[in-house]
Amino acid sequence: DLRFTAFMSSVIPTMRHVRGFDVVRPLSIWMLIFMMMPLVFLPLASIFIFGTSSGLGNFWAALNAPEAIFALKLSMVTSFWATTFNVLFGLFAAYVLSRYNFLGRNALIVTISLPTAIPTAVAGFALLLL
Repeated sequence: DLRFTAFMSSVIPTMRHVRGFDVVRPLSIWMLIFMMMPLVFLPLASIFIFGTSSGLGNFWAALNAPEAIFALKLSMVTSFWATTFNVLFGLFAAYVLSRYNFLGRNALIVTISLPTAIPTAVAGFALLLL
C-alpha cells in the first residue's frame, strides 16, 4: 500500500535517530566525565592533601595570611574589571562587525579570533622570541 510505505519512510529515520540518541549521548557524556575527572580532581586533591599534611591549622593560617587575602582580592577585582570590559567591548565589536562593512573589517575579525586560534603555549613562545 502506498500510504503505508510513505508513512514508514517518514517514521523510520526518526525512530533510528531516537534510538541512537538515547544510547550514544549518555554514553559519550559519561565517557567525557570519566576522562575529565582526573584532570579536575587530581590537582584539587593534591592541594588539599599536601596543604593539610601538617594539620588544618597551617592550611587555615596560609589562607588567612595577608598576602593570600591580598592576592584573592586582587584576583577578584581584576577578573571583575576584565569581564566588564570584555563584555562591553565585545558587544560593541559584535554590533559593528555585524552591521557595517568597512576597510580593515577582516583584519579586525582575525585579530579578535586569534586567541582562540593560536594555543597559549605558541603565543607565549612567540612573545619570548620578540
